[in-house]
Amino acid sequence: MDPGAPVGYDGPMRSLAALLVLCFSLAEPAVGYGYKYVHEVLPGERLRDIANRYHTSEKAIRRRNRLRRGKLRAGRKLRIITSVPSRTRRRIRYTVRKGDSLSKIAKKHKLKTWVLRRLNHRLLRRRRTLRKGMRLWVVVEGPKPSGGVKGLFQLSDGPGYRVRDPRRGWGTFLAISRIHEVLGAYSRRFPKAPPVQIWDLSRKGGGYFPPHSSHRRGDDVDVPYVLKRQYQGKTKLATPSRMHLPRTWWLIKRFLKTGDVTFIFINRSLQRALYHYAKGIGEPKRYLKKAFQYPSRRAIGIIRHSPGHDTHFHVRFRVVKTKVKTKTKAKVKTKAKVKTKTKVKTKTKVKTKTKVKTKAKTPPHPRSGRPDGRRRGAPRAGRAARSAAALDSTA
Repeated sequence: MDPGAPVGYDGPMRSLAALLVLCFSLAEPAVGYGYKYVHEVLPGERLRDIANRYHTSEKAIRRRNRLRRGKLRAGRKLRIITSVPSRTRRRIRYTVRKGDSLSKIAKKHKLKTWVLRRLNHRLLRRRRTLRKGMRLWVVVEGPKPSGGVKGLFQLSDGPGYRVRDPRRGWGTFLAISRIHEVLGAYSRRFPKAPPVQIWDLSRKGGGYFPPHSSHRRGDDVDVPYVLKRQYQGKTKLATPSRMHLPRTWWLIKRFLKTGDVTFIFINRSLQRALYHYAKGIGEPKRYLKKAFQYPSRRAIGIIRHSPGHDTHFHVRFRVVKTKVKTKTKAKVKTKAKVKTKTKVKTKTKVKTKTKVKTKAKTPPHPRSGRPDGRRRGAPRAGRAARSAAALDSTA
């Protein structure tokens, strides 16, 4: 096995990686996937700031949220979809302690004092001074996206590069193979150049990786700029005068030629120097317009500005979606035979004996028609008289 091959796959897999090389034209950023966020507008926040925060365009935010021209209303929630992971914000309650002031609380949560006052304008309208135990609204960074990623491979040292920390060098198969391919070509193109040091990809299992806001799924890699010989080993900060422009541009262009790069984040001042160098050596204008965000400040191009990338450039590879085909064959045979025999025999015998005894009734009175034989208005006879009358009638 080649000692420069990444850990996790063997020779046949490397040949498969070579077959995965696409055409040499630049690939547009994929739009079939992305991170979904809900952004709450803070007082005084501009749409330009929100677009730069999520590495998207103002036009995309307006179209998705059907915004009209004008100022944004504080408190409105915007739906944003971007292919670059970003830290979200959320509101929490802060309990005022002894010795707190609005300026101290705002500085602690990286807010401006007037923004904090606007967030709590209803409460501070009634009470101008803070009291211990008051609960104020503040905005903090978070929650951070989390979750593990399966199928990551560990990058090991190879031709043309060295891994700074193998524990922070876990990436997808596509990212590992592209790094191995590009840096191997770099060592063949510049055999006397020192190996490039690969910084962070992702940790084992993926997930939140401080201090980065990305590097969660193994498709990001930080590569330091190639510096001139007199600056190597002395500093990490790259400037247009310290950077070795031919080697750095060759390395970036080689990543772009793979067709699997979605974004490359570079500081604007360094992006300007690379743009003018590429233009000076005869790169087509159409190619430069498609590759660089510079000189525009809009969210276009693959090479984009992002603060904090003055010591290294950040390469983000596309996400490979795998389709799993499953074939299931199920044969179910059921045989059920039910035999029921029911015999019901009922014998009912009903014997009834009825004896009825009737007493003779007294004939009604000829005039009044009363059943007891009395005329209307006559007094009722006693018990003895009624029994005697009954005997006479039967006789």
